[in-house]
Amino acid sequence: MTKQRRAVLATLTAAKRPLTAYELLELLKPADPAATPASTYRSLEFLVGVGLAHRLETTRSFVACEHPEHLHAVQFLICRTCGTVVETEDKRIARAADELGERHGFALDHRTVELTGLCGACRNEGPAGPSM
Repeated sequence: MTKQRRAVLATLTAAKRPLTAYELLELLKPADPAATPASTYRSLEFLVGVGLAHRLETTRSFVACEHPEHLHAVQFLICRTCGTVVETEDKRIARAADELGERHGFALDHRTVELTGLCGACRNEGPAGPSM
C-alpha cells in the first residue's frame, strides 16, 4: 500500500459523499502537489481491485467500501437529488442475480447493483421545505 493509495483511501473514507477522480485529485493536491490524474486513477484501480473501494457506474464516482473485511456482492441505493449513497449487502439480491445469470447461461463475475431514487430526507422535502 503506497503513500498515495493510503491518501486516496483516507480521503474516500472521510468524504461524506461519492467523489469523482478529479474531485479526489483536488482534495489530494494540497498535501501532494505531485499527484496527477493518472496516479489517482491507478490508486483507485488498485483500491477497487482489492475491495477497499467501489466505483459507482451511475455517477462515475468512487466510495470507500464499508465492509472491506470480506468479499461481498454489494448493492447501492443512490439519491438522485442529494447524492447520498447507502451501501447494502442483501444476500437475496445476490442470489437472485446468480440465478438469473444461470438461467441465461451466464457466469457472473460482477454483481454490483445500483438503485437510484430519492432518499428519505429528499422525499420528505417539498416546495415549502422539510415536512415536520
